[in-house]
Amino acid sequence: MFDNKVVLITGGSRGIGKAIAERFKLQGTSVAILSKDERRLKKTAEEIHAFGVVAMYVIQNKFPTSVAAAFTTAKKPI
Repeated sequence: MFDNKVVLITGGSRGIGKAIAERFKLQGTSVAILSKDERRLKKTAEEIHAFGVVAMYVIQNKFPTSVAAAFTTAKKPI
């Protein structure tokens, strides 16, 4: 269903957003997570990467500029 697509999840470093990201990754979907908390974001990206599929992350620091940048970045592997 999500072949050749990237799922972009805001608030993806913890809670429901993290759970959603993990679920998509377990299904083999490419995921880009956004968060204001860089430390948690990096930790979550490392955890999701452990599922064997590349996890991408973008820091959301200036909305909406950072969200537009996230879409551009999410298309490129990290």
